[in-house]
Amino acid sequence: MSFRRTREKTVAQYTEIAADRQRSALELNALSDSIRQLRKQRGMTQAELGIAIGTEQAAIARLESGRHAPSFRTLQAIARATSAEIDLFYRLIEPTVMEKRNTMTDTLNRPGLSTDRRHFLGGAMGLAGMLSIPGAVRNVSAQEATAAADKLGEFVWVEPDWGEERSLFTVVERGDETTIVETMDDRLDIPADPQRIVVLDDEQIAMFELGVAQNIVGLGNTSFSRILPNAGDLTDDLLASLADVPSVGFAWELDVEQVLLLEPDLILGNANYQPDDRYEILAGIAPFIRKPIRVTDAPRAGVRDFGALFGVEETAANLLADHNAYVSRAREAVAPFVQGKRVLIGEHYADSNEFFAITSHYIWDGEVSVSSSGYPAYRELGLTPTSFIETLAAEDREAFYLTFSLEELGKVDADIVLYLGYDSQAQYEDFLADPITKALPAYANNAIYYYDDQGFGLGLAGVRAAVKWIVETLTGEAFE
Repeated sequence: MSFRRTREKTVAQYTEIAADRQRSALELNALSDSIRQLRKQRGMTQAELGIAIGTEQAAIARLESGRHAPSFRTLQAIARATSAEIDLFYRLIEPTVMEKRNTMTDTLNRPGLSTDRRHFLGGAMGLAGMLSIPGAVRNVSAQEATAAADKLGEFVWVEPDWGEERSLFTVVERGDETTIVETMDDRLDIPADPQRIVVLDDEQIAMFELGVAQNIVGLGNTSFSRILPNAGDLTDDLLASLADVPSVGFAWELDVEQVLLLEPDLILGNANYQPDDRYEILAGIAPFIRKPIRVTDAPRAGVRDFGALFGVEETAANLLADHNAYVSRAREAVAPFVQGKRVLIGEHYADSNEFFAITSHYIWDGEVSVSSSGYPAYRELGLTPTSFIETLAAEDREAFYLTFSLEELGKVDADIVLYLGYDSQAQYEDFLADPITKALPAYANNAIYYYDDQGFGLGLAGVRAAVKWIVETLTGEAFE
């Protein structure tokens, strides 16, 4: 399979769709200009127009800024208050544009494509979104694999200094009416208590943990659909809280019109899935806090920074303290059972003849990070990765996902394998039956485990659930 082809196709589609979205943004700006001109022609201030239609001056200011789409009911109220008429013009949308929005979904569901392969392609598209991080996925040749195997005896594992997770954004000042936030893109003034929030990157889990998710009005979905609702022991309550929240689409086909209709006063997302052209469009709807890294890969930072954003710093500090204490106890419990053993985390798709391995960490923009699949085992529990994978990763520390031919798997010094089956038990059993798998030290140790990390979910609660499972699986003892 080719991540490059997947990404090129995605970018080509988005280029055309972004142009359509940009036209929508220009139309919104024209509408806001009309409202402003009409108000001034009637000699009304923003406050007076607000009173006339039963809203506040700030709401009129947002409409006139071109960053907020009015509902039709609001337009009717403005027309009545200013003795104006609303003219509607309709234009046919080219069918090809509508079809392009669903091209990738159609690809996943075309006849003859196996369920496992559909899952793989879905994951690949999500991964393609992450390819805005240079070198995120690295394809390893047979020659490189052989060279890495020859160096196994020279490798010495040193756990990285994880340090503080990088800031997603910085709260500069909180006021009674507005909060000033420094983001990767701009310094923003956002409402101190936003009432209509659209989240695009799983921020809902950190917000739910902090008790500030009640004002979410729109929910974006990443490529990993199963992982979205899950948050460990909090999953049922989280699902209930989001039951009536509408979707605004998937990462590769965000429904910008739906975002407009929701009339948000704050949008949350990240640069991996919302590139610059889409950022410009969304930032024209409402203040858009775009993060440099996915909150799923930095759950501590999610709690810390959203705690500051919503003014619940004490709640955030307590959550982090409790989590860190739990992880510390988990490390102590598992340490005697993993001493001197090396762990491989990855997955295999039979029709691709490739194995996909998670690296222990990657360095991007000078920051040490780890993917969500490796976070519980490597960052939290400090498990030792295989010398094979880390030798290859050391040559390109920006990579967090290595792919290589299944034949090369026999060279991996894995005493323990956490197999990312993603709810496909049959796939896991096929992997166990493969002669190459049987040559691994982990197979002889009966230590190849079916690790459905998506089932545990995200956020601190999801990480905690995964940590608990790993400890109990490797020790054979209950852990609370």
